[in-house]
Amino acid sequence: MLERDGTDYWARDEDGQQVKIDGRPKAMDTWELAKLAIGDDAYEAVRQNLDFFIRLRNLIAHRYMPALDTAITGEAQAMLLNFENLLIEEFGDEAALGGRLTVPLQLAGFRDKAGLKSLKQAQAQLPTDVMDFLCRHRAEVPDEVLRSPEYSLQIFFVPVTANRERSADAAVQFVRLPDVTPELEEQLQQLAVVDKPRRVVVASGDLLRPAEVVRLVAERLPFRFTMDTHTRCWRHYAVRPVTGSGEPEATNGAYSRFDRLHDGYGYTKAWVEKLVRDLSNPDTYEEVVGVAPEQR
Repeated sequence: MLERDGTDYWARDEDGQQVKIDGRPKAMDTWELAKLAIGDDAYEAVRQNLDFFIRLRNLIAHRYMPALDTAITGEAQAMLLNFENLLIEEFGDEAALGGRLTVPLQLAGFRDKAGLKSLKQAQAQLPTDVMDFLCRHRAEVPDEVLRSPEYSLQIFFVPVTANRERSADAAVQFVRLPDVTPELEEQLQQLAVVDKPRRVVVASGDLLRPAEVVRLVAERLPFRFTMDTHTRCWRHYAVRPVTGSGEPEATNGAYSRFDRLHDGYGYTKAWVEKLVRDLSNPDTYEEVVGVAPEQR
């Protein structure tokens, strides 16, 4: 699309020269390309959907979490249809990826609540940072975008009976959104089996895991910083009790909090800033850690 329109989509340095990797020109990142290709206001919901997946990809890269599938089904289906619609809009019907929308078969009955319960149990297994991202992104987008099928597609299954045998053209019939009457929309909202994404921020979503603290501090310190270093630091500053303490909640709330649900401790961004600030001084580093700092 950008090539067809003669749009420059190559990454360039401060002098305007093309950035190259292994001798080949580097394209702009995905988000910059999206703003070039679909920057019009008419594509606001499409861009928000793409922003959702770009940020989610960066958050979960190289992490295995099958439970995420059930939490983002609506957004994933919307992204697929957005891509298909854009292909057809720009390049015609011959560019379509599929001639029809397929529907997954339901293994459980429509009145079976066990299936929905299983979905919620699976979503509860997601890491808190991922759940926090899902809630925050959905809370940040405008209501009209959140309700748009281009951001998240919600499908209602309503059993119907054909007027006569073999008269139905297909087992599933799709009704275009503009054709839905206000009366039908109200009925569908009452029949919905999948709740609208809830705008609830995870209580411990602002906390960092020990490994995340180590990574963030190590990236900014000139000295070696490991998990053992971190343990020595929280012991020195007494920001949390030792494991097995009879009072696990007895933490310094500014730097650490106990998460009873996950039976562990999380750390705040303020704790990261304190470690970077204090340990950047080699004398303070040795005083806190107990050994002289080692250059990275």
